[in-house]
Amino acid sequence: MGKLEALYFGYDTEEAATNMAVDEVLEGIAAATGHTFLRFYDTPRNAIVLSISDHPSVIKGSDEKIEISRRITGGKPIFLGSNTLSYSIEGSIDLIEGESKGSALSNPNILHNVLGTHILEALKKVTGLGSDRMALGDVYSVTVDGKPIVGHAQHLSAKSFIYHGVIAID
Repeated sequence: MGKLEALYFGYDTEEAATNMAVDEVLEGIAAATGHTFLRFYDTPRNAIVLSISDHPSVIKGSDEKIEISRRITGGKPIFLGSNTLSYSIEGSIDLIEGESKGSALSNPNILHNVLGTHILEALKKVTGLGSDRMALGDVYSVTVDGKPIVGHAQHLSAKSFIYHGVIAID
């Protein structure tokens, strides 16, 4: 993949359900226009976001102060709070070049390897950590010393994708 060029939407704070809906709308626009979008977001209160296949019974102990939402992507439930930074990339499947493009729909790891590598390289620059400590993880993650610090989920359609993640921060 060549240089990743994206329309940057900045950083905003919206309810988790709104953020998940924005991801889906931007994926549709990416499919229609071929644009790629990058945005960072937060929620005004703690939230648990279920994957498309999660049953609400997976949540053990919650209260009305925690928003419960659902996303179109797979994976495990995620927690959004003051110690996380969330981001999403929506783009055309054409972003993936060569033979990998056709395989991306049948092998979702290809999208993670392409976009996850960009995220990994950016995090290395920001943190100063080298490849000896920071790497792409097996399950759509970025790890430091073998422990995940970033989790990703994705949704692929015939023309576009959503690739979003949550970074644990101090």
